Amino acid sequence: MERPVWIRSAAMNKIRAVLGAGLAATMFTGVFASPARAADTTGPTISVYYEEAENYVSVWHQPSVYLSDPDGVSYGELLLNGELVTKFADFGPLWPLDTPNGPATMTIRAYDRAGHTSEYTRNIVVDSDQPVVGLAPANGKLVRGVVSAAVTSVRDQTGLGKLESAIVGGAPNVRTRKAPWSIPLDTRKVTDGKHGIFFAVSDKAGNAVYAERTVYVDNTLPSLSITKAPKNKAKVSGKFGVVAKAGDKNGVAKVQLLINGKVVGTDTKAGWAFTVNPKKYGKKFTLRLRAYDKAGNVRYSTVRTYRH
Repeated sequence: MERPVWIRSAAMNKIRAVLGAGLAATMFTGVFASPARAADTTGPTISVYYEEAENYVSVWHQPSVYLSDPDGVSYGELLLNGELVTKFADFGPLWPLDTPNGPATMTIRAYDRAGHTSEYTRNIVVDSDQPVVGLAPANGKLVRGVVSAAVTSVRDQTGLGKLESAIVGGAPNVRTRKAPWSIPLDTRKVTDGKHGIFFAVSDKAGNAVYAERTVYVDNTLPSLSITKAPKNKAKVSGKFGVVAKAGDKNGVAKVQLLINGKVVGTDTKAGWAFTVNPKKYGKKFTLRLRAYDKAGNVRYSTVRTYRH
């Protein structure tokens, strides 16, 4: 009788790792062995994903429900406040369009083909209405630099969940999910002129409202020059006049007179004229003009120095 051939444990483990436990057992015992699967004693796994915020539901933007089970899923049920609403297969359910708004208890009940069940229950808020919002900037507004695209007022049962905004044709949408519900948009990345600002506002249940506002971008400084005043470094003995010329394609809002860096006069009408009394400002002082266009861009004149 031949002696049996024994394979050392380390060698057997290496063969098992390479070939798999079932094939290794077949080679050395002549009997095919497959790994045992534990008996399924639990109900299906229920996964729920909400459209915008957890536990907020809209019949138009329903939560996604996925059921899975090793034995296979038989079906699922949706219950609201303990009452059966609908049955569904692996994916669902479809909410009835007449589901009332307000607080509710939602239960997802799932059955597998082996007869096991599982449940997922949450206190939810149903809201199937679009939010009513106020937006800024206003339609037709003249803007410059970084402008705030914002929700200025809101009327909604569940409150806001998301704000997206962008300058149409400019940079990609910017998104925020928290107050103060304002997004900075840089108008310097687009040309001067007429542009649209896009808004997408969603509440916590996923209901959304879309809007666009027309704005006029002006990032060009106004023109400004002094047309009447004593020459720079002149000696002045009494009051003298200063007259400016200012212009802008969207209009000039105001021109200011600055003495020693402080505003001492403002003119809001074309003509832009001022009177200077040197006695108020010491033996030596500086003079400068500043012009604002209607978008808020600022241009300064050169500085003139006087003595008296």
